[in-house]
Amino acid sequence: MRYTLLLLCANLLIASISTQAQNKTDEQGRKQGLWIKERKGKKVSEGHFKDDYPVDTFYYYDSKGRVALKNVFSNQGKDNYSYLFHSNGTLKAEGNYKDKKKEGQWIFYNDKGKRISELNYLNDQKDGQEKLYDDEGKQVIQATTYKQGKREGAFFKSLLSMGYYTCSYHNDKFEGDYKEYSANKDLKVQGRYLAGQKQGQWLVYNNKEIKQKLTYHNDKLVIDILVVHTMQGDKELLQDNIALAREKGKQTQIILASGEKIACMNDFEGLLSYLNGEKFVRIDEKSKIYLNLNTLEGLNSDGTVRTKVPLDFSIIPDDNGKAMLQSLFRQD
Repeated sequence: MRYTLLLLCANLLIASISTQAQNKTDEQGRKQGLWIKERKGKKVSEGHFKDDYPVDTFYYYDSKGRVALKNVFSNQGKDNYSYLFHSNGTLKAEGNYKDKKKEGQWIFYNDKGKRISELNYLNDQKDGQEKLYDDEGKQVIQATTYKQGKREGAFFKSLLSMGYYTCSYHNDKFEGDYKEYSANKDLKVQGRYLAGQKQGQWLVYNNKEIKQKLTYHNDKLVIDILVVHTMQGDKELLQDNIALAREKGKQTQIILASGEKIACMNDFEGLLSYLNGEKFVRIDEKSKIYLNLNTLEGLNSDGTVRTKVPLDFSIIPDDNGKAMLQSLFRQD
């Protein structure tokens, strides 16, 4: 009992001496030596001061006592290199502060320790190139150039298995040539931006052949031309003038609003990817018939589709097609 009491007193004495040795100021009121900050009995931060300036390494703790931030100070506390940590203890971010502002390269990591991004700062603003990486921290999936906090210069974005595209920024908006490539680096789309808006002619490719010509004005699509292959050569069709497209044998048949029929060598399923999805609707999945909404007039009494263009065949919609048509022509 006497031994236990002596041990308790010794521990209290050591704790008292330890407390007296920290959080001290000199005659001028300047912090000196080890300082530990606590809140509700839990350590919040600890580090050393010299003449009121933080020196060397400071640790900052979360509510569970884990290190959440580590700062290594220099230049009388004006500069520091920071390390931020995930709750599992792995590094979350690291970078430098100069005069309490972010400066130079910063690197960010996921909770598995893989690098996910890196960027440069100048006077606390993004300046230079910012790179985003895949989950393994190996492949760059996006690269953006900044100047004084705004996007300015070259831009790259990966579409993963779909390929990638490049453009550039000016004053934080897309400006200049846009080019999109497939995974094997074949050109898929090219056009131009002006002050963040699509302008002029845009070309859509497949296997190095032009499939679509799009014209934009102030980001609005004003001309949509489909390029099809015929026995007589390539033919350009204004999509607004296409009334119907359907699979016919090994070919694709296109019927224009004028009634003209065009036999295309294009694969039907491949052609569908270039039809304007806002204007063309599928009536029957089995018959593979797509109609321009401007061509539709309604349903006949026998359940067939009525169109503005005379046809030498009947279109019988399936259940989904019938429901869609009824909703289009419903009168509330």
